[in-house]
Amino acid sequence: MFTTLRSRLIASYVLIVFLCLILAGLTTVVLMRQYQERVELARLRNVATDLSRRLPAILSRLTDARDILRYMRQEALALRLRVMVVDAQGLVQYDTTVDGNLVGQQVLPPQQKVPSPDEESIIRRHQTPDGLEFFLVLTPLPPFEGQRMLSGEPPYLLALAAPFRQIRPPWRDMLPPLFISALLALVVSAIAAFFLSRSITRPLSAMTQAAEEIAHGNYQQSIPVRGEDQIARLAASFNYMAQEVERARQTQRDFIANVSHDLKTPLTSIQGFSQAILEGAVTSSEGYHRAAEIIYQESERMGRLVSDLLELARLEAGQADMARKPVDLQALLASYAARIEPRFEAAGIRLHQDIGSLPVVEGDEHRLEEVIANLLDNAVSYTNREGEVQIAARSVEVRSGHATAQGGQKWPMPLGMALEDGRWVLVSVSDTGVGIPPEDLPRIFERFYRADKSRGCSKGSGLGLAIAREIITAHGGHIGVESEAGVGTRFVVALPVWERNNK
Repeated sequence: MFTTLRSRLIASYVLIVFLCLILAGLTTVVLMRQYQERVELARLRNVATDLSRRLPAILSRLTDARDILRYMRQEALALRLRVMVVDAQGLVQYDTTVDGNLVGQQVLPPQQKVPSPDEESIIRRHQTPDGLEFFLVLTPLPPFEGQRMLSGEPPYLLALAAPFRQIRPPWRDMLPPLFISALLALVVSAIAAFFLSRSITRPLSAMTQAAEEIAHGNYQQSIPVRGEDQIARLAASFNYMAQEVERARQTQRDFIANVSHDLKTPLTSIQGFSQAILEGAVTSSEGYHRAAEIIYQESERMGRLVSDLLELARLEAGQADMARKPVDLQALLASYAARIEPRFEAAGIRLHQDIGSLPVVEGDEHRLEEVIANLLDNAVSYTNREGEVQIAARSVEVRSGHATAQGGQKWPMPLGMALEDGRWVLVSVSDTGVGIPPEDLPRIFERFYRADKSRGCSKGSGLGLAIAREIITAHGGHIGVESEAGVGTRFVVALPVWERNNK
């Protein structure tokens, strides 16, 4: 019956309202009953007190018991109550009912003390022999002349009796309006639940439909985000997920296309020269040597590509071997810069070093050297002759997103690169090369980014920066980039200080 979320929400809201109404109604009825009883008993007490003050004077003027009974019946009829006179033993001496069935009956327990005229009235419940229950209010009668005409022992009590059915009917009169109010409340709550559940289920239905579209390959999905509640946050998260799925799908397609292109080129060369050798098109020793050299170079290129892909896959899966040892990053940077400086000289590019005193970091020295090598190799590859490349490193203190080196020097970080507060080592590699257009920066660390024609180069496997990011991430660090087309590029690597990792 309740097969949808919307129907279950409506049913749950109505059920909660119904239970609350039942509880409120029962509480109201109980309180009204108690209140009505208190009101009626207070009225009986006031009536009994008034009658007990008037009755002695009347009884003193009457000379016959039948006259006394007749007068008491007139008072009972006027008051719509049952009037009795009770003696000190708790026995009824006069009863205004026609049959007088309580005359001689015990209406007070033997242990009940009869109050004196200046004491409070007695209120108790009593049941007649025929099963009728009523409230009994007994008020002491002051002494009066003519008490000898009453049988029984003084002092005497005036008793007023009100049946339960006379006191309690008023709260029953409230049941019909209470029922009508409850019915109206249920109708209103059902309408409110309908609209409220729709406001909840509508975005969920939209998300379900969008998820089904994504499952069928339509990734251009977006859910409107309204408000700031959990549903709005869920819609925003869904939109982000859809964008990430679309981006991952596009990355996968680009990856397949780039891998196919990078494998097809060397395979074509290998196949062509192999076929030339087999068909006898190559006859001279120089031709054989040239064909063998090209086959070797292309196969070596394919080997590097496959090796880089395997390494990247292991890094992304967290399965690559990663040492955790103290690393003197200052010595590592100086050593590698000295080794690569001849290549800069051959390319006609000036290499500047600005390496300060650096604390020890924890990690894999060879992997970190691989990152630095990749960044410097890119700087050489994409910087024109007579250009400049700078490698700089500082120990900084990060507070509220701002990095400060010793001496108060501020170190700017690339946009979007946020570091936690603490001590870090920052290494930057900047060049005056061709730069990267702003629209390409978000994809700079993707696989095969070098396939972007804006870089103007086709050397390498195109996986270096993707591998570098995975290595730095595995060390608990961050890598960022800032660039301006035609001006240059600056990469920044942040690594946590070793003592920080051991706290």
